Amino acid sequence: WIGGAAYMLQIYYDFSGYSDMAIGMGKMFGFDFMENFNFPYISKSIKEFWRRWHISLSIWFRDYVYIPLGGSRCSKLKTNRNLLIVFALTGIWHGASWNFVFWGLYYGIFLLLELTFFGNILKRIPVFLQRIYTLIVVYIGWIFFRAESITSAFRYIKGLFVFNEDNWNLARQYFNLELIFFMITGILFAMPIFSRIEKKCNKAVLDSIIIIMFIISILWLVGKGFSPFLYFRF
Repeated sequence: WIGGAAYMLQIYYDFSGYSDMAIGMGKMFGFDFMENFNFPYISKSIKEFWRRWHISLSIWFRDYVYIPLGGSRCSKLKTNRNLLIVFALTGIWHGASWNFVFWGLYYGIFLLLELTFFGNILKRIPVFLQRIYTLIVVYIGWIFFRAESITSAFRYIKGLFVFNEDNWNLARQYFNLELIFFMITGILFAMPIFSRIEKKCNKAVLDSIIIIMFIISILWLVGKGFSPFLYFRF
């Protein structure tokens, strides 16, 4: 559970972080790039999640695959087919492996469920339950994305529900104060908390905090050695 949650945060900050770097460097050369992430982990549905996660890829597939196939302006059967094709291709885009295809279709199926009958049920339940549902689906999805194969992914998921002393001893080794600090910080900043702080906080104080955080981050990274971006492989 800890490993899955840590990876969930890691891949978000990794990809969102270097997307922001690209936006910043683009501005230095006079280019304006669109925002690529919009707090995806606060989504209330899988449909909303994909509107907030890797926005540029979602728009590309919408404009160059989904709409040319007919989009939603055709029969329900063909609309469902179009969605599944788009998400199968989204999986293949990430890598030529069956676990990526499965990962893409996994999201396609949940989107179909929300589109057909489950979406109306979802809208009626409390917002916090909508968010919990989305986080659970995304959490399981990242296991398929990270695993070397579909078999190992299912083995990992099975391990989530098998508790024994060895698991607890292993968890205690990794769940130290440093990990707790970074996970709490990661969870907080995965929500639009900073924009609220920005409105209430003095600009000079805020800039000072950002500079201090930046320096600490650089020192921490230097101390840890080489740490390549996860998404470079994609």
